[in-house]
Amino acid sequence: MKAIVHIDGDAFFAYCEVAQNERLRGKPVVTGQEKGIAIAVSYEAKARGVSRGMLMGDIRKLVPDIIILPGNYDLYKVISQRMYRIVKRHAPIVEEYSVDECFADISDQSDSWEELVGIARTIKRDLEQDLGMTFSLGLAPTKTLAKVASKWVKPAGFTPMQERDRENFLKDVPIGAVWGIGRAMSAEMQKLNIRTALEFTQKSQSWIEEYFSKPTQELWYELNGVQMHKVGQGNLEKHKSIRATRTFRPPSKNLAFILSELSKNTEKACGKLRKHNLQSKNIYFFLKTQAFMYKGFELKFTAPVTIPSEIMNAVKENIHKIFRSDTQYRATGVVLNGISPASVHQPDLFNMNEKIDNRKIVYENIDAFYKKYPGAIFLASSLQAITQRKKNQIKNKDQEMHNLCLRLGFPYWGEAV
Repeated sequence: MKAIVHIDGDAFFAYCEVAQNERLRGKPVVTGQEKGIAIAVSYEAKARGVSRGMLMGDIRKLVPDIIILPGNYDLYKVISQRMYRIVKRHAPIVEEYSVDECFADISDQSDSWEELVGIARTIKRDLEQDLGMTFSLGLAPTKTLAKVASKWVKPAGFTPMQERDRENFLKDVPIGAVWGIGRAMSAEMQKLNIRTALEFTQKSQSWIEEYFSKPTQELWYELNGVQMHKVGQGNLEKHKSIRATRTFRPPSKNLAFILSELSKNTEKACGKLRKHNLQSKNIYFFLKTQAFMYKGFELKFTAPVTIPSEIMNAVKENIHKIFRSDTQYRATGVVLNGISPASVHQPDLFNMNEKIDNRKIVYENIDAFYKKYPGAIFLASSLQAITQRKKNQIKNKDQEMHNLCLRLGFPYWGEAV
């Protein structure tokens, strides 16, 4: 029996402040004074219409007695570490997912669902008693389902979700509310008449593999109760995977252009790797057709990579396995998996590590130049994609100016004017 607990601190930053100052309890509190917008909002403030991202001036007009505080991130980190320690009293495997949430695998703690529920309740009780703030917990067979469950009742909720209850929960969960499905993916699913998490899980495996790339396929398994993402031990790297994807217009079946789009996505993803001093061994690249179908291929490197040209050499060798010359494509994407700290080196033959280090030095200089002059340096293989993107930007601006002139009643003679 798999039993994963997701622990989520309710309005964490705001209630860290309340826990340190009892005079704030029960009052509307927001943090983010130094940024000018609300970063964390207490539930008392939410009840009066305040939401994250609101400007402080607007908040003061809406709630004159609001208490606005600057972010105390050292305090939040200390309380976060206490949270992890409390959870580790009861769970052998704890993944410190972010400053205000973590996962715990308690599968081996008991064969009884009732006892597992009791362990999760004990974690919740100890957290709230020791830290003086509330937490919402979800207990389920997979990480994705546990995330769904922890959001079910907020704040201070606890929702256990057994396999037999799964469909009853998922029928009321909008597809866009599922962990890992962003706004763009949600919009695409709506076009395919997928509006709830349950409708997504009820699609056949073959249909999912035809229309979606590997990360979304894994979400389908997780929502169906099949564990694809194990709870990691300890404080893992922030990035489990790095993804870069882009939809382009008009759609194309030109292989050179498709490769150029993949090249630009690869450059973007590798830039994120180097920024966080990480490296990747498994690369998944995919194409999306005009009919919203996905075809992808996974590359496995013997040594970790951070250099886009190395990845693109392998992509070019394998693109024929998924590309069809009679098919129109509307998007490409790259997902970097198997991520580890870039300082980790494996012994190799033929001084390959030395060659990689030399290339890394070159890219360190490129990254430094790129910060000062964004977009000034790129792979030659990315040129077609960049040129097309600039053309589209000019066309879009031209259309915006045309629309503005129409609204104002002025004639419009085009960009040349």
